[in-house]
Amino acid sequence: MKMTKMSLMAALLLGSSAFAFENTEVGGDARFFYSTFDGHGADLFGKATSTADFGGRLSITTDIDEILSAGATGYAVSTLGLDKEIANNVWSGAHIDNATGDFYTTTGWIGEAWLSAKLGNTVAKAGRMELDTPLLFTETWGITANNFEAATITNTDIPGTTLVGAWVATGNGYSQFLLTDTKGEFTTIGDQGAIAVGAINNSFEPLTAQAWYYELPDTATAYWLQADLSIAGIVAGLQYTDINPNELISTADDSTAFAAKLGYEGVENLGIYASYSTTDKDGDQYIGNIATAPGEGWGMQSKLYTEAWWNFGYVGLPGTDAYNVTATYSLPEIADLGLFYTNIDTDGGAGLTYFKNKVSEVTFTAAKSFGKLDALFAYIYADDDAINDGDAYNTLQLYLVYNF
Repeated sequence: MKMTKMSLMAALLLGSSAFAFENTEVGGDARFFYSTFDGHGADLFGKATSTADFGGRLSITTDIDEILSAGATGYAVSTLGLDKEIANNVWSGAHIDNATGDFYTTTGWIGEAWLSAKLGNTVAKAGRMELDTPLLFTETWGITANNFEAATITNTDIPGTTLVGAWVATGNGYSQFLLTDTKGEFTTIGDQGAIAVGAINNSFEPLTAQAWYYELPDTATAYWLQADLSIAGIVAGLQYTDINPNELISTADDSTAFAAKLGYEGVENLGIYASYSTTDKDGDQYIGNIATAPGEGWGMQSKLYTEAWWNFGYVGLPGTDAYNVTATYSLPEIADLGLFYTNIDTDGGAGLTYFKNKVSEVTFTAAKSFGKLDALFAYIYADDDAINDGDAYNTLQLYLVYNF
């Protein structure tokens, strides 16, 4: 009698064949990011002022049947020894245990693991996932991304309208330009999680209007209103938001922000944009991503039109006026170019957390794809009263992403 050994994986695949998985897609990328600046008395390319990291992402999505779909994404980061050779700093907070000070040269985690069900025009989704709402969202600028443990439901029964509801329990975001928490660990959003409901309408095709309401039990409530128009080469937009902290958290007034933008895209491959934002001085809440400002009052990216290309966390501070001028141009078969100028003037908000400060940033970028390899070079000139003794400094960055 001949016996055949079968691996566990093969058995699982055989057993799952009854489900007839369809439209299964596997993909991901491998990344190397590097940054160096000449501040604090150091020169460019010095270890003390350089940041380097390798990252990897592997995703799989599949349709289980006509109703159910599933997906998972794994992340990994590693210095691969560069922390001992060319850079003392890393791009991801997943390397660092802030409680013990331990440093992990290599670590990985599951950032997404979700199941969704579609019935008619309604989709329900639960698990670990990315989110994209004005005050609670996944930031994608880093070597890895921040994710959430949440349950969402969307409906498109009303023509031209998408209704969204979400319960967000935890996230693995972190601030201070580290984006992801220790080993990708998830912790509670706010005090008891967050509720978000929104409506997005595009009934008049050139205009997209959206309204969002947030509630963080025993912490704060907030709303966000936005309208964006794109017609005959003209782009324009308005934003208004209000964050009302619970009186146990803060006795300050509501934190509000208003922003406007105007741009022109009527010339092929060229885009020119200008924007302005202002925040209320009497508030003490940061107008930005709740998920990457864990109780510190100083967050990372903001969805305000004026957000800087690199120096996040300023335009949403209380008592801040900011403006941004951006020009982008695509040279076919050569490179995509960008020039970004941001000026930020903070007069200080309520309480002692915030201070008066002025920041200006000029960034030039050049990006090109070489088959599956995406490359971007950035030069940043920044003048920040709170950094480098108020002296201007230069930053060079290289982003390499190989897609598979």
